[in-house]
Amino acid sequence: MDNFEDFGIDKQVLDAVFSTGYANPTSVQKKVIPPAIQGRDIIACAPTGTGKTAAFLIPIIDFIVKNPQKYTAGKIRALILSPTSELAFQTRDFALKISDLLNIKITTIVGKSGISSQLQELRTGTDIVIATPGRAVDLANRDELLLDSAEICVIDETDRMTDMGFISDVSKLAEKLSFECQIMFFSATINKISAKIAGKASREPLVIDVRETINKANLEIPENIAVNAVYVEKDKKRKTLLFLLNELKGQKIIVFVDSKSTADAISKEISQKNFDCVCIHSDKTQTQRNYLTEKFAKGSVKILVATDIAARGLDFCDVNAVISLNIPSSATLFVHRTGRTGRMGKTGKTFCFCSLQERFKWYEIMKEANCISEIFPYHPFHSDKIENMGIDESREFAKNSTKRGEKSQNLENLESLGEKTIIKSDKKQKETKEKESTALAKKIAKRKAHKKYIEQKYGKKETGKGRYKGLANKKRKKKI
Repeated sequence: MDNFEDFGIDKQVLDAVFSTGYANPTSVQKKVIPPAIQGRDIIACAPTGTGKTAAFLIPIIDFIVKNPQKYTAGKIRALILSPTSELAFQTRDFALKISDLLNIKITTIVGKSGISSQLQELRTGTDIVIATPGRAVDLANRDELLLDSAEICVIDETDRMTDMGFISDVSKLAEKLSFECQIMFFSATINKISAKIAGKASREPLVIDVRETINKANLEIPENIAVNAVYVEKDKKRKTLLFLLNELKGQKIIVFVDSKSTADAISKEISQKNFDCVCIHSDKTQTQRNYLTEKFAKGSVKILVATDIAARGLDFCDVNAVISLNIPSSATLFVHRTGRTGRMGKTGKTFCFCSLQERFKWYEIMKEANCISEIFPYHPFHSDKIENMGIDESREFAKNSTKRGEKSQNLENLESLGEKTIIKSDKKQKETKEKESTALAKKIAKRKAHKKYIEQKYGKKETGKGRYKGLANKKRKKKI
């Protein structure tokens, strides 16, 4: 079956699918959609950008169109769990495109968003709920989200769920589903933990594209994406980035960095060089992130600087290049960063900036991803030393820099900074104590002077609860 028409999809749904721009199904859609329509439980693994979202949305929408029901408060027809709110909104947007003329109600419930409107939509009834695990568990515990009514459940990006610590929440939600509920697991990679969870929750699942071993992540870079290594010293990375952005001017680019502070600094520097640029990371509110990603998606801004919050789930179909300012911490993360370009079979480019300290890590990632990178020497800051460094030399350099070199220097800096901080802190504490002592001494002196004044004037000492007993007795005598 090579065409959508062969899958047994309802004609209305078929027309809606074609209206979104799909002409022919991708390989994962060919393998997933027919058994999903038949009601099979599925564990599917496929590289990023191959159409996994459509592979589970089309069967869900087809099922709802073929089996219409009246809305009931709290009850739902299908639940889709996403690890991040960004991915949840991306899934919702694509679902709305397909279901635009099909009278299907879709509700998104995610954290960091107002819960009142979400509750209102659930109470009036809905067909499809797209949710993040935490908020879904919260509403299910309140009996606002009745999961026993769900007929289909999709766990999207299962491996990311394990990475982010959501497996406990996913398990709680799976326990609330009815035995008849169809469950489908989708991910770019499958590891031992996610495979175990998927195996427990599903009934005789059909496993699609899970290769030789389920313990090792399936890491593949599609052939349509060119991988480039940019060998450059650490202190020249920013200059090289500006040079590369100038070379790729007019193209849509995502720049990945390793921290929020770096993202803000890089974004500011790029903007100062007259590039249109936006920046997203976890410190931005959900509203801000939605607004900025929408600007990038529409093309009004060409450069997006991001931490790895954007490495998964954000689906921009026309990204020309991905730039990693640092070597990713793992081959899995490298695959997911790279997967933001070259979507749906289009050509793409990825550039990874590699310093001396990162050379050995780059060797390891290329080996694990079974990938060969091209050298990108066409910039004024290219380092022949890094390029020509062999695997044994790079391993030794990484080992030494970790034990004695760079780390030691960093530790020295930290120790020096720590000493300064301690000295500064001690000095401040001493000054505070001196101030407190002076204030207390003044207070005691004032108190003594006041007591002496009372004694001299009235011949009585201050005693007991009454403020000045001698003064009170004297006033009483005068009244008599």
